[in-house]
Amino acid sequence: MKTTPLLLGHWTRLPLFIVLLVAISSCISEKEKPYLMGDGYGINNATLLVNDLESARAYYKDTLGFDVPDDNQISPFDGTKGLSIYFPDMSSLEILSLDDSVSDDQKPAFITSFLQQHEGVRAYSLSSSSTDSTVLWLASQGFEMDSVKSYRTSSEAPDGWSWDNGQPDERRVDFVSLKQTGNMPGFVEWLDHDYKQAKRDWQTYYNYDRRYNEHPNGVVGTVAIIIVVQNLDSASTAYQKLGFEQVELDNSPNLARFKLIRDQEIHLVSPLAEDNELDDFLNTRGSGVFAVRYQVKDLEATRKYLQERLPEEAMTLTDSLQRLIVFKEYTKGVQLEFVQEPEEQAAMALMLRPNDKLDSTAIL
Repeated sequence: MKTTPLLLGHWTRLPLFIVLLVAISSCISEKEKPYLMGDGYGINNATLLVNDLESARAYYKDTLGFDVPDDNQISPFDGTKGLSIYFPDMSSLEILSLDDSVSDDQKPAFITSFLQQHEGVRAYSLSSSSTDSTVLWLASQGFEMDSVKSYRTSSEAPDGWSWDNGQPDERRVDFVSLKQTGNMPGFVEWLDHDYKQAKRDWQTYYNYDRRYNEHPNGVVGTVAIIIVVQNLDSASTAYQKLGFEQVELDNSPNLARFKLIRDQEIHLVSPLAEDNELDDFLNTRGSGVFAVRYQVKDLEATRKYLQERLPEEAMTLTDSLQRLIVFKEYTKGVQLEFVQEPEEQAAMALMLRPNDKLDSTAIL
């Protein structure tokens, strides 16, 4: 039986919150890196909103080649139902639709209004090892935050030996502005996750997940969230205020890149005169996630796989054949991009995979 997410963690002691806010503000100097994500692992997920969850499940599995679970999970957003497609780098693609079994007044307005006109990614989240510290930092920077929510992701009762004790296993906090715009991230904390150990032993975690979490299309992780914004200068200023490190670029008047961890980034783009597609996106949806970029084991193998399942006009190779794009009209409203993983990452994965023959690069 499906259970309702537990909405916990609301600020019930305002004086204590003010004391903590003053304390964290006084402890963080301008030269210190803010506690935005702590020991978080980077991109947590992108949230794809669709009108029909079952048709999206089948399409992403059978046509686009993702390893899609057969069961649903509880969403952090009341009035929705969904599933998550997980990748070895611990990121995921969350697919949500409205739950017809609940009344309209229980459904989030920012989701219902979006789905009346569109499908696509309406939100994305980053990993935080402490949502409490994250919200305190952001509040100290003047951002208006929603209340922290605690919830379970599984609706099934534990069967036999399990770590699931029935308690909430995730916490999430969003900007209040999420209800108006989709260009600001949420932050998610896994309550039972050892962030320090995972950060220290990242290669072990990654390669274990890579061995047992394989996708037919070859995806091994999320490397970029691409967001279209109306005003690049003001959006970049907001991201700098959040605490993101901006990557210096040459001759890129309509692009701002912000580094997360490892090779993950957030890209802010604004349309140039010839960018009709980005203009159309802004005019119909406003600022929000236009594309999600994934790393794959073998870009050519991914291209061949998708060529067998999609029409020719659905995809293209660009940037001197370094980036494979599947247009949003063929992916439920979000452009999917695929790039080749770095040679060093592939070599490490091969070296740590038992019972496989190593090539010379992996041996080195």
